[in-house]
Amino acid sequence: MPLTVLVTRPEPEASLTAADIERRGHVALLAPMLTPRFLEPAPPAGRTFDAVAATSQNGVRGLARLDGAERLQRLPFYAVGDATAREARCLGFTDVRSAGGALDDLADLLASAGGIRSLLYAAGVDRAGDLAAALDAAGIAVTTLEVYRMDASARLPDEVATSLAGGSVDRILIYSERTAAALVAVLREAGLLDGVAARISAHAISARAAEPLVRAGFASIVVSDVPRSDALLLTLDRGQLDS
Repeated sequence: MPLTVLVTRPEPEASLTAADIERRGHVALLAPMLTPRFLEPAPPAGRTFDAVAATSQNGVRGLARLDGAERLQRLPFYAVGDATAREARCLGFTDVRSAGGALDDLADLLASAGGIRSLLYAAGVDRAGDLAAALDAAGIAVTTLEVYRMDASARLPDEVATSLAGGSVDRILIYSERTAAALVAVLREAGLLDGVAARISAHAISARAAEPLVRAGFASIVVSDVPRSDALLLTLDRGQLDS
């Protein structure tokens, strides 16, 4: 039976996810809860780095926009997962390695690589983890360069609000803790939080991403087995699990 699935991740990933959902025979609605805003920091002057890392596709995009990005693109690039690695290759990074997982996996990959003593980390202003702390024991000095920030949406699109109020949405996909918090805020503002939390199953990419939903009282929360977008999509047809 086709499901109506609300996709809350930012663009352009939201539209790509919607296409995947529709290929599975379901209906997708888009309500990006966060919008990237790229910053223009100056790369650290007079510094040399052994490698570059990013924990998101927007980190790669922000890095590629900087003056002098061509020099950074020649360094080994370490990505948190395969999607970030693909984006890095598309944007001109030539030596790309993927940790295929989460921040801890990236830290392990960097620590075991050998020869890395100075790392440039392209990051967002709001971060869920601390890569520098994770690499401290490995003796890797991390310079964190904030290249973007995610601005939270102030309201739901009218079509989405109407669908939620009418009970025609079956699943909500959540890709980060900040996305979940932003969704809870706009649902509360629209007077829809209690109804949505009681009857719609929320599917989160990780337990951490689900935390704002738990606090908001969602009755059905499904957490992906691994923190990847493809694995999250596989949860769509699973039944209700304990939150």
